[in-house]
Amino acid sequence: MKLLCGALLGVCGFAAASMGQFVTVDFSSQFNMSRNHPYLANGGAMPYGNQTFNGVPMAMGGDANIDTLWAWTGLGLSQEVTQILHVDTNIAGARNVYSMINTFWGQGGPNSYLSVTFNATGGVSQTFQLLGNTDIRDYNNWVWTNTINNTTTVEVWNIGNGQQRLDMQKFALDSAFWNQTLTSIEIVDSGGFEFQRAIVMGLTVEVPAPATASLLALTGLVAARRRR
Repeated sequence: MKLLCGALLGVCGFAAASMGQFVTVDFSSQFNMSRNHPYLANGGAMPYGNQTFNGVPMAMGGDANIDTLWAWTGLGLSQEVTQILHVDTNIAGARNVYSMINTFWGQGGPNSYLSVTFNATGGVSQTFQLLGNTDIRDYNNWVWTNTINNTTTVEVWNIGNGQQRLDMQKFALDSAFWNQTLTSIEIVDSGGFEFQRAIVMGLTVEVPAPATASLLALTGLVAARRRR
């Protein structure tokens, strides 16, 4: 994980967030696809390595060599079997989590075929069900899923030819996480071949900046003294 600081005051398309700092999550040991994947059209043009989209840093994989592993996908050899990406983390005070997820193919709601679960100390857990044409869509503007809500999911990259695009999701964690340590992120892909399979390119956690954290602690201390 790499710690990067910066103000997130008005990420385009996202609701305004408090000033924070970012922790990019390294899950490169589980990358299983390159930009040269046979189902990834024009993959060589896609961004790679450390990037910043709408003020949020992302530690994408890959390098100038399009055969270098770049992302994780549920598109495996066992096409109809549920695929799980489990990423261990150790991040205290998580407020928001950002992901870069698109799909091969895609299915619109109301049924979800992709979920993201955040687990923390103290038995705290929260699961988000991602819907096609709302939270996620096909990376390729063709015949599958092509829309997003433009609030919690926004487009952050487009090849410029009306086809390939990449999107970012924002997950606002319950306040129960704020005094705990985020221990893992689990993405469950229950799609299938030529139906829907996820492409996960990046994960980043937002935590309070040191000054913000200190102010919150001081505010809590003053409130406690007033109650005495």
